[in-house]
Amino acid sequence: MIQDQSGNVSELPSTLCKLWGQKPTGRYGVIVRANRQEKEQEIVQIQWPALSIAGASVGQPFWDACGDDDISGGFLNRCLIFDIGVGALDPVEPTRDPDRLDDWFVKALREVTRNAGPEQGAVPIMGPMPGFEAMGPFRMGWGAGVQEAYLDSVSDVRKLPADSRKRELSIRTPEIALREATKLARCCGARNVSLEHFEWGWAWASHSRDLVLRGANERRKVKRDFEAICDHIKHLLEEGPMMWMDIRVRSRSAAGSFGMGIIDDAITHMSHSDEIREIEKEEQTLRGLRKPVQRGALARWFERGKRR
Repeated sequence: MIQDQSGNVSELPSTLCKLWGQKPTGRYGVIVRANRQEKEQEIVQIQWPALSIAGASVGQPFWDACGDDDISGGFLNRCLIFDIGVGALDPVEPTRDPDRLDDWFVKALREVTRNAGPEQGAVPIMGPMPGFEAMGPFRMGWGAGVQEAYLDSVSDVRKLPADSRKRELSIRTPEIALREATKLARCCGARNVSLEHFEWGWAWASHSRDLVLRGANERRKVKRDFEAICDHIKHLLEEGPMMWMDIRVRSRSAAGSFGMGIIDDAITHMSHSDEIREIEKEEQTLRGLRKPVQRGALARWFERGKRR
């Protein structure tokens, strides 16, 4: 839906990214305006935002909706994704109401939020409560060796090649692991995140990261579009040598919503794989592609390479 829409709907991924990374200040301002003609704006403060969205999809439509922008823009690396497979082979009779939370979970939520919720529209408690000196939710602590393990995982991610998809997808993995470890610690009734909690969270977050990486390399729509653009450029060069700018101009419609950057990426990719080759300055002169004393910037020329 997001890929097919424009305007406010297309802004959803970036807005969700901002909400995902809110600093623990306890407040998030939202501008409320009935319509565009109204000049008055009302700013509503959401207190202690903890956004959580769950969704399900079958594989192909999900990957078809994903593009390079969802990785470079930081949307996919904030998601925890896993493949449930084919599911149960036999029909399963539900044993509980899916719209009703278990009592143990409600009790745990009330403890964390100090008895505020989880009713719809519940207002988080911002003032002091009897028996609590601090305001707002309480802070979880580090167990022995957990902070060191977390920082080590951050360092490992930073050492990955800067232009790799794996680094782009991994940059949030340590934080996701810590969030999942924190939730597990609370489910276990602990006030500190232990090393076992973090290792469990890291395994789950890494599994999600690897799943998305495989999908990005094998099944995503952008890969198929990238290959189509490469084929388009090679077809253009069947006519003979062509200047870089002419390739870009004649490939504008093929690039579509991906922008001209994907054309440059395709040219670089095919140059490195010898599918096309860049004609050097001296060869350009010998072949009459440029004048011997041509002023201005050197025009880049390409032609089909050895690999056909």
